[in-house]
Amino acid sequence: MSSKNDCSILMLASDKTLDLVHLNLLMIKKFWEDCPFKIYIGLENSSINNFNYNLNIEVLNYSKNNSWSTRVKSYIDYIDTEYIMIILDDFIVEEPVQSVTLKKYLEFMKQNKNVVNICLTDMPGKKIKKYNTLELRKKETLWLFNYQMGFWKTNYLRNVIVNNETPWESEMYGSMRAQKLNGDFLSIINESKKPICYNRGFLVFKSHWNLEEVRRLENKLSLKIDLHNRPVSSKAVDQISIIGKFKRKFKIYYKQIYYKYFWKIKEEEK
Repeated sequence: MSSKNDCSILMLASDKTLDLVHLNLLMIKKFWEDCPFKIYIGLENSSINNFNYNLNIEVLNYSKNNSWSTRVKSYIDYIDTEYIMIILDDFIVEEPVQSVTLKKYLEFMKQNKNVVNICLTDMPGKKIKKYNTLELRKKETLWLFNYQMGFWKTNYLRNVIVNNETPWESEMYGSMRAQKLNGDFLSIINESKKPICYNRGFLVFKSHWNLEEVRRLENKLSLKIDLHNRPVSSKAVDQISIIGKFKRKFKIYYKQIYYKYFWKIKEEEK
């Protein structure tokens, strides 16, 4: 069990994305030297002991035979900090991090116990109220629950994430669950106000390098990305078949009914 602190970082990755983890940590080291949080890296069976990043890192392993959301829940159950900052493996930090602003946002959550999430980028959907550089998001919106970089109340994550879902399902159906749970969601007013500039996960799509994003990052960060670990695509293309799209729409419709009328949380929100 981890030591008790206010907040920690959870980087969600897999054994197949160790190259992204390496690049991610190098950029954190470069642009966030005063990072005050311990970084937990969620993998399956691998470790990163061969690299020295001069960061406070601990690898969490959980079997690759389990689903995405099942693994995520296991990592969150291990971490006992009151708040967690979520980072995905291909969320590459591009500019110096505004640590003072991040600390202010975390303090805002501590003072406003109804806030369960501060998303560190701008999000679509209607906003209800402004708090300086933050906006309160309307609950009835798509991607209310999402894995964009942001601060979360740990106990809320334990309630809203369920087992046996893909990343997309976890966000889509998690948003439906979030609409029934107590808690306010905030996001950054616009991109220019982001305290941590990152690429929002456009680097890899459907296990393919997004070549356009690769070149953009290489130019901006003055580095060379090794492309040998996965296929390269010139653009991000949704590869779902027509039948697959129909099945997805039907499942979404079913889940909307289920979570609106029948779903009840098994454990009381803490």
